[in-house]
Amino acid sequence: MAFSAPDCSNRRSLCGFALVVVGLAIAVGAAKPGLAAEDDLFESRIRPLLVARCQGCHATATGKTSGGLALDSRQGWQTGGDSGAAIVPGDSDASLLLRAVQGADGVAAMPPEDAGPALTPSEIDDLAAWISSGAADPRVLEARLGGMTREAAGSWWSFARPVAATPPAISDSGLVANDIDHFIVAGLEARGLKPAALADRRTLLRRVTLDLTGLPPTPAEIRDFLDDTGPDAWERVVDRLLAASAYGERWGRHWLDVARYADTAGDGADYPVREAGSYRDWVIRAFNADIPYDEFLARQIAGDILAREAPPGDYADLVTATGFLAVGKRYGYAPNTDFQHLDFADCIDSLGRSVLGLSLGCARCHDHKYDPVSASDYYALYGILQSTTWAFPGG
Repeated sequence: MAFSAPDCSNRRSLCGFALVVVGLAIAVGAAKPGLAAEDDLFESRIRPLLVARCQGCHATATGKTSGGLALDSRQGWQTGGDSGAAIVPGDSDASLLLRAVQGADGVAAMPPEDAGPALTPSEIDDLAAWISSGAADPRVLEARLGGMTREAAGSWWSFARPVAATPPAISDSGLVANDIDHFIVAGLEARGLKPAALADRRTLLRRVTLDLTGLPPTPAEIRDFLDDTGPDAWERVVDRLLAASAYGERWGRHWLDVARYADTAGDGADYPVREAGSYRDWVIRAFNADIPYDEFLARQIAGDILAREAPPGDYADLVTATGFLAVGKRYGYAPNTDFQHLDFADCIDSLGRSVLGLSLGCARCHDHKYDPVSASDYYALYGILQSTTWAFPGG
């Protein structure tokens, strides 16, 4: 007699997706561990600002030092460029860097027009406060690679392509119905244990119904299954449960947890996020429709782009799927761009953890120390997400 219920894995496919490993990390200024409290402003506000808005043209690590000025290390701004010292610690008025971003007379405005918009008042205030407080900067000019090269990542176990394992040999093959049973029985035999008695039909029905729908079987469903003595009775039960809307509701909620779904935006006032429920309903429909996993992810990350070439009838569905990117916490209560960098950072962090299993947030300030993710990779992804306009809660 078989050890487990008949194998119905062919009823429901789950397509894997190839984990895209980002490229070789490049050299950036490294922060020393054990940062003092006075460095907090630099790490949380100034370093991300310099990386995003300045180091594209002023970085020793990339070989671009426009005007002779490098801003990817403390030594860089201390040495200064062709015009002299860029920063005078403790004296923001005398610091050429601050005057340049303010657009002061006699100083070339930075960033230049072809490099993007001017800094926001909030960013300029942060820069002025940092300089006035002494310009604490823990970075040193140490060119380094990220903690893991692309070549090393290719052989690391968590980045390796999964391969089918050979089922272990067992002494009593009469206890198995599929390859998974081989591993279970082999583990029991290695410990001198025997499997428990086979469950009766009523118990099997209760277990599978709870597993797939989160609900117990009804009395009528119990009677129908017990009365069905056909050889494919179990398959019919599984097919019925997988076709039920409760299946998508039961299993979709697990993905919604991963996607940090909530009807409200968190933060202080916790305003409702408009149309958040549309994304929730899309996830439930996707599970019920048995969308392959790779397509399930692609629609949520780039559904609005896929919609451009999709049939008109699919447009709304694909755009709704990208709610995955927008259901996270919102910082601020109005469409104020001073807060949006926090929204994008939260989105990148959630995207990395949910889809790649990586903490991409580490690369916000420096090359990742343990994964093949550089600061350049991080801000390339940031630039893609920054091109998106999100509706703010309560509006």
